[in-house]
Amino acid sequence: MQSHEELEHTEICFRRKSDGKELSMTLYSHYSCIMGDSGIGKTCFFETIAENEVTNEIEIQSDYPIITATVGNLNGILDIPERRIVLIDESNVFGQQQRLMEKLNQSQHLFVCIGRAFTCNGDYPLQGIYTVHIQGDWFSISKAEELNVTQQFSRRQTIITESALNHSEHELLRRYFDHFICAGGRNRIQAKLLHIKSGIVFADLGNIGRAYCMLLKRIRKNRDLAFYDYQSFEQLLYDAPLLYGCKTAETKSIFDEMTVERYDSALLEECTRHSAELRYIHGGQLAPAYVQASAQELFDSKTGAGILKAISEEETC
Repeated sequence: MQSHEELEHTEICFRRKSDGKELSMTLYSHYSCIMGDSGIGKTCFFETIAENEVTNEIEIQSDYPIITATVGNLNGILDIPERRIVLIDESNVFGQQQRLMEKLNQSQHLFVCIGRAFTCNGDYPLQGIYTVHIQGDWFSISKAEELNVTQQFSRRQTIITESALNHSEHELLRRYFDHFICAGGRNRIQAKLLHIKSGIVFADLGNIGRAYCMLLKRIRKNRDLAFYDYQSFEQLLYDAPLLYGCKTAETKSIFDEMTVERYDSALLEECTRHSAELRYIHGGQLAPAYVQASAQELFDSKTGAGILKAISEEETC
């Protein structure tokens, strides 16, 4: 996956004082996840960090204070006005009563959710999904396996879109490509991949968490499937040269939105809200200016480079 240095992020480093052993992770969104199969160290890691609030054996370097949450103290933590990084068992977060979920989603805190099995139940970005392992008497944390992410694809490949027919990705790309399968929702993509020999998937990797494990299963079985390397459809539009004249200094924080995809959408809506021709409304039809723009106006950017290359290859065939 391409570098995300341009995304706002915050680092956490855990360093054991007795021997200097360290591990670190980067948070890119409101929710991040540490997952894996049973017995690999997730619970032990959580308990070690929780105990450190008493033992102080681990030095933690972070932009924000770190606190471990349980069912008993979660509501109190949510009432703390200053931002915290909250480590919590995933089962204590998702699937809870609606009122608590709304409070979590609207909280200013950042949540690192520890999974109980090889599953993802939250709105995590792909780069915010980690696995943890025990290494001797310490731990290692690494990024979870990627979904064969690339910007390289051919016009002859099938394009699978997260969006429905005539919406978002399909509405924008249908001028340039012929072979589409429209999933009509993130959680429907995996079913569309079952009987496809090869293809490139356009899905919001900045909010892929709930579908990640099933999509990874599909990719492992068929390496001729890949995901286009971007955070979201809104990122593609926001980076388009067509919008250069609309942009002003960004004042929003990525951590003030629930997902990276929602952050991109908020930026795009703010950027275009004073333009009658380019105004973007999430979930609505694209303004004619997008559909009628040239490929260079839409895709001559770091985010759209792979699309522009595929279109250029088509034009030279």
